[in-house]
Parts: sequence; C-alpha cells; structure tokens
Amino acid sequence: MAGLAAVSVVGVVAAASIVSACSDEPERTVAAYCEEVAANLPALVGPVIGTGADVVALLATYRSIAAVAPATVALEWETVVSTLETVSTVVPSDPASLEAANLAALTGQPSYTDIQRYTQVECDVAIGTPPAPTNPVTATTIPAPTTVASTGG
Repeated sequence: MAGLAAVSVVGVVAAASIVSACSDEPERTVAAYCEEVAANLPALVGPVIGTGADVVALLATYRSIAAVAPATVALEWETVVSTLETVSTVVPSDPASLEAANLAALTGQPSYTDIQRYTQVECDVAIGTPPAPTNPVTATTIPAPTTVASTGG
C-alpha cells in the first residue's frame, strides 16, 4: 500500500510540474513586477504620445505590467488599465464622451496613487503621474479631469 501512495504522490508532483511548466500565466511576484516596471520605466515616467499607435503601445505596456502585478496591486492595475481603455475611446468633440473620460480618470486616480506608493516601496522606483488621457484615433490629448466642488446640501 505504501508503494501505491508513493506512486500517487510522484504522479501528482509530476502532473503539477507539467501544468506549471506549460502554464501561460505570468509569474505574479514582487520580483517579476519590479522587473517589468524597470523594463518599461520610460513609458511609465514620460510616455510619448503622438499617434494612435503610441496610445495602443502604451496600453499594451500597462497590460503587460498588470499581467505580472502581485495580488497586492493587481486590482489597482486592472482599474488603471480599464480607465486608460475608456479614456482612449473618447471623442473630443462629444461632451458626453469627454465627461465619461473625465469620470474614468477621476475614478482611476486612487488606484494609480496606490500603485505609485507600492512601486516606490517594493521596487524603489518612482513612476510619476498617470499618462494624459489620449484618444488613439486622433492622438488628441484630452483635457485634465476636473472635480466638481460640493455646494453642500
């Protein structure tokens, strides 16, 4: 019976190794995250956005970092990527579209702030402010988000 248990354990370990080796899931560790951030630091600190292709490339960069972000900041990265995706679809001549971009940028700001703090502490890297919202079709920079002051009840 002990032989059967040993064979079962070896089988489970072998299967787990195969699944692990064949997995397309990126490694979500602090080290992998910091490595990805370092590799993409220029795009994080001072993205150059002159064309729609630049916006698409920036989104791809943010997605690649989000894919390796540890659980501590994974949701924040998902929020920031979602925000940039929303903002990238804005139509500059459409007030409703501008408002949606503005709301998305405001909603994503706390997540970006959390990412900045985490990255500074864990990677010893300052990534700066989020990129300016830009439309990928026209490469038009969208006006910075505004806040609405409360007038009280």
